[in-house]
Amino acid sequence: MTPCTGPTWRAQRRDSAFSFSTVCLGSQIDFEFNEADLRDFYMETMRLTLYQVKDRQGNVLDSVYFDMAIDNLGTATSPVAIERPVENFVITQSRSSAEFLLSDYEIDQFRAGLDSLVLQYHRKPSGPWTTIRSLGVAELKAYFQQTRSLYGQPKFPVLWNPAQTGLPDGTYQMRAVAFSRGFERYSNVVEGVVDLTSPLLRDLTWKDSLLYVDSQLELNFSEEIDLYELTQQGFTINQVVSFGGPAARGSAAVALSPIDPSYYQLHVFETNLVIDFTDYFFASYNGELIEIDIDHLQDLYGNAMSDDIHLGYTIVNGTTQDQGSPLPLRGANLRGRYAAGGVVELTWNGEQDHPMSHYEVERS
Repeated sequence: MTPCTGPTWRAQRRDSAFSFSTVCLGSQIDFEFNEADLRDFYMETMRLTLYQVKDRQGNVLDSVYFDMAIDNLGTATSPVAIERPVENFVITQSRSSAEFLLSDYEIDQFRAGLDSLVLQYHRKPSGPWTTIRSLGVAELKAYFQQTRSLYGQPKFPVLWNPAQTGLPDGTYQMRAVAFSRGFERYSNVVEGVVDLTSPLLRDLTWKDSLLYVDSQLELNFSEEIDLYELTQQGFTINQVVSFGGPAARGSAAVALSPIDPSYYQLHVFETNLVIDFTDYFFASYNGELIEIDIDHLQDLYGNAMSDDIHLGYTIVNGTTQDQGSPLPLRGANLRGRYAAGGVVELTWNGEQDHPMSHYEVERS
């Protein structure tokens, strides 16, 4: 046997080149590849291309190529599939795990070889594939003996609880891998969402305690919220009615009178909740103290916000540029505290600690 010279050969899989050697046997050329290279690209297609082929007159012929699948010698590797869930699994606080049923694998190894099965996950878009559980043939056979009457065919459930390992929220893909003598064979890929965190209020666009005509309230949350669930049971706007005492929330001297929902509208734009008020709302409640209560807010996957939201505003049926008589902060729970240097600190509206942008303080 002598090494081949003359023609140039290239073995390639997509953009990955293989190393190989050639041996000439008369009119036959044998190619010898590194088994480790082939194992890495099991079940892929390899192309062999011959360049610089000349006839006896020295004319260069077109290149010649051959496509072939990379497979292991002897028995093929067992197939494997994720039978359920089929797609779009969701893991949340109330449903913190998912069960993946592996099937279609060969434990008797009459038609295909099998050394082990592995269930893996990765976080999109580019997280590494990580093993959840590895199953040997002995364990797979023992489970099949126990469940033969239930399934009829070899199947194995694997429970995945990402909260136990502290995985971040995101979109995840799952796959099963069958191994036989170092060769791999992959299952279908199942995709779903892991969302184990509650929504949080990040920002509030209107931080003034006075709510002027044509004002729009916008609340920004850490994730998209469920508008339908919010409007069904979790959102109210109330007029704060005082009976002479301080207008502190929960005080016996205060009652909350619900405001007709037709006076305002709720909109959700991605992670923002927007509250629009009608002109009739400002005309009807001019000078009154109102309270916005959000008692049941959850994200699109049912995770509830841990704290309720209560916002207090005094309604002004005018703009910040309007001139006129000052509007008293009725029932605003005004308090004073003497500070050093002859300074008196005033606070009001116990539900909000944000400074007002336009106010006057009078002494009597």
